[in-house]
Amino acid sequence: MKFENQEYQVSVDVQVRFRDTDMLGHVNNAVYLSWMELGRMAFSDSKWPFIEWKNEGFILAHVSIDYVEPVFLNDIVRVYMRAGKIGTKSVHLECIITKQDKRGERVTAKGLNIIVAFDYANNRSMELPEHWVAVLRN
Repeated sequence: MKFENQEYQVSVDVQVRFRDTDMLGHVNNAVYLSWMELGRMAFSDSKWPFIEWKNEGFILAHVSIDYVEPVFLNDIVRVYMRAGKIGTKSVHLECIITKQDKRGERVTAKGLNIIVAFDYANNRSMELPEHWVAVLRN
């Protein structure tokens, strides 16, 4: 599936490591979760550098992946993230993972990450502060 950047707010390149591959030579499905984590961290670093993580932040509530095409050792991989639905306590982060090879950049997986605002000091979810939401809408 050909990739067209549809206003993804953040992207990060990831290196495919030999240990990421299985006996068939393609990247194991569980590795995609780690790549999405890198995307989430790049997204939060870019959008919310002011968050004091010892007191508040996000927790991952849900993750899903649709696999489209396998990734191999020498492919160049990029993770794209953007904010989708914004709730009162949660944000849907939409993810696309692509690979670049001789045939161009193509989608290899699509993912959804639902993150929930969390008050670490009191160990409970919290409403999204308006200034966090304002960053996503700009």
